[in-house]
Amino acid sequence: MKKLKYLIIILLLLLIIIFPVRAEGESELLSDNPEYDSYPVVINKYDISLIVHDNNTIEVNHVIHAFFKEPGNGLTIKIPLERVVTRPNGSPFLHRATLDDIEVSDEYTEKKGKDIYEITTGTIDRQLQGDNTIKISYLYKLGYDGTKEEDSLVYALKNQFVEVPVGKVDFKISLPKEFNKKQVMFYDENGHKIMGDAISYSFKNNIIVGEYNKVLMPESELTVACSFPNGYFFIESSIINKIIMFSIPAICVIVGLAYLVVKKKHKKPETIEFYPPDELNSVEMGYIIDGKVNVSDVLSLLPHLASKGYIRIVENNKDNYNIIKMKEYDGTKTSEKIFMDSLFAPLDPESEEPATIIPNEEIVKRLSRTMSTVKKEIKPEVYNYWAITPTTSTILYLTCMLLSVFVPMLIITAEILIFRITAKLVIISIITLIMFIISLLRKLPITIKMFVYLVGLVPVYLGIVTGLMDVNRISFLMFIYSGICGLLLVLFFNKIPYKKIKDDQSLLLERIKGFRVVIGGADRDTLADIQEKDPSYYTYMYSYAFAFGLSTRWMQKFDTIAVQIPEWFELVEEPLEVTSRFLDNFNGYLLEKQTTIEKTLQIDTPKQEHEYKVEI
Repeated sequence: MKKLKYLIIILLLLLIIIFPVRAEGESELLSDNPEYDSYPVVINKYDISLIVHDNNTIEVNHVIHAFFKEPGNGLTIKIPLERVVTRPNGSPFLHRATLDDIEVSDEYTEKKGKDIYEITTGTIDRQLQGDNTIKISYLYKLGYDGTKEEDSLVYALKNQFVEVPVGKVDFKISLPKEFNKKQVMFYDENGHKIMGDAISYSFKNNIIVGEYNKVLMPESELTVACSFPNGYFFIESSIINKIIMFSIPAICVIVGLAYLVVKKKHKKPETIEFYPPDELNSVEMGYIIDGKVNVSDVLSLLPHLASKGYIRIVENNKDNYNIIKMKEYDGTKTSEKIFMDSLFAPLDPESEEPATIIPNEEIVKRLSRTMSTVKKEIKPEVYNYWAITPTTSTILYLTCMLLSVFVPMLIITAEILIFRITAKLVIISIITLIMFIISLLRKLPITIKMFVYLVGLVPVYLGIVTGLMDVNRISFLMFIYSGICGLLLVLFFNKIPYKKIKDDQSLLLERIKGFRVVIGGADRDTLADIQEKDPSYYTYMYSYAFAFGLSTRWMQKFDTIAVQIPEWFELVEEPLEVTSRFLDNFNGYLLEKQTTIEKTLQIDTPKQEHEYKVEI
């Protein structure tokens, strides 16, 4: 009997112990708690594991023990892609994330919104009921955390977008390196620190293991936060992206350089021409040599037409000349006829003196008018030698510049700042594109082009990657490298002529270049032989030398060569010994008129070599 009595007592004690424990265990399950009967689905237990990598990406694994009180298709988990991080100085930073490598234990659908990624498990044709375990895993890419003073990890283990109550959360967080365990904090949805019996956790090496035992309602959050020394997370481009970022600008530079080399025709054998080819006049020669009609080209027609007997030049003093029309123009050159008609009034056939004099005080005004008229009217005769360079080169170089600059920027920003298209980025890109186009304008000086290009880089570098450089110096060097590649393309493009000589006129251009070589560089002995055979050679070629900008050099070459004053030029006082310098004053007179006309018409001529000093 005693044994039976003891056995009954033991059984009663076991019943007393077992039943309360079982009842308490049943009350911990939300699915058994009548307070949550209004929810068709509850989560009895939420297991979450985070494996944090040193590039600030997180492998996230969810194991959700859900209970469907009513038949349902599945469960929707919403993952925030944006959050505002407060820097140590108190300023906010909008932190963006992306998801990759999503895996779900059941069929699912996904939907990416502006700042939310939705994963919905289950299918329409299948109803879930009772206990169901759902496993979800993905790679959560945080990228740059927006702070230079320190690195940080902030992650919502249970966020406010879980629309059902959660009974219990078990968590495991694996960090890549050692950290200050005192920096680990847990917060609720209001930013209040969670302490006390509700949460318990422990550390094992670099792993945090814990549990949260209070019920988390749909609007509640459980967030882990930890601060680390700056450099704890190191964001670096992958090897493939590094190759792309380095090779694309390099390839663009090679393409730009190759295009420049191809555009430059093979240098033809240099010809030597002692006389202007095809009886071209000085303004035509000046135009063909560079594709422009300059003030010096037009002014060269004064001595050129004088050498043909249409004009006489009379020196009053070194600053005053009478330009006299001797006869009406009867030649075939349109440019010469326009020049004569613009500069002089028709001769009076009844006048005893067949000449018209331009008063000295009107010479600049008339020459300015003549300059404008010649440039406007001689296109059919002169401008058919040149053609505008096709826009192909502009499009090619602009494309290469954009690839050189934007490809590295887009890759780095995508990896580090979790890049996405925003209104700010569109505006910055448009501004940069406009500046790049301006930097390729043909008529701008190269210094202005380089300045405009560099200004175009400012919004790209400062507007998009502010704060990035201290985190990833390789990225900073890559930006500099791509910017230099783009600048090289600007320099290469500047070497491509704005105009090109037409193919059927290329031989003529080479002959003109050969003639200019003689004007600027022929030796004195050769010129002395020609002058002896052709006494008018020096004065006749003076107009071409002036059009080329080589008049001073031309006179220097004849310093010791005997010359004669032509009939069309009259000195105020003829020297006993005539030298080439008898044109000095007239040359200075033309240069002074050239400068005045350029200022009057706001023209800048590139041929300003008249004062070039050369040792012979």
